[in-house]
Amino acid sequence: MSLLSVTDFVGKYAIGQFQLNENLLKWYIDNEEPLFFAEFFTPLTYYSDLSARLESVDIDIKAVAEAEFAKIKTPLIAWVWLQYTTNEQERLTGSGITIEAENNARTVNMDIKCLRVWNDMIKHLKIYENEITNIIKTKLRYRNFLGL
Repeated sequence: MSLLSVTDFVGKYAIGQFQLNENLLKWYIDNEEPLFFAEFFTPLTYYSDLSARLESVDIDIKAVAEAEFAKIKTPLIAWVWLQYTTNEQERLTGSGITIEAENNARTVNMDIKCLRVWNDMIKHLKIYENEITNIIKTKLRYRNFLGL
């Protein structure tokens, strides 16, 4: 069971109505959630442990897990949004990666928005790095416009 749902993508992380494919977004949620936890948290079982605690029938265990997940939810949404948005902007062809030209449309560079979302994700994780001991602190790096 996924921790996120399609309805979590609102506000800053909303996906345009013409770009939104709910089935594809659900696929990204299902596949990117474990990768997010593997990238930024330790041990590798943290994702399954948190999922199990969120589904616990013990009210105290579930309450602690919900408070913990509330701190992680925004960065997780940002991670999935980044994967969905950047992958939907590009198309792989025999000659490389291209961006499709749509009728009556103009090309929009998503790099700055994606950079801001990445840095917001890192900022949220840094806020809670001392409260959630499972966060891998060395992975929390901001990026600049040069990709560094």
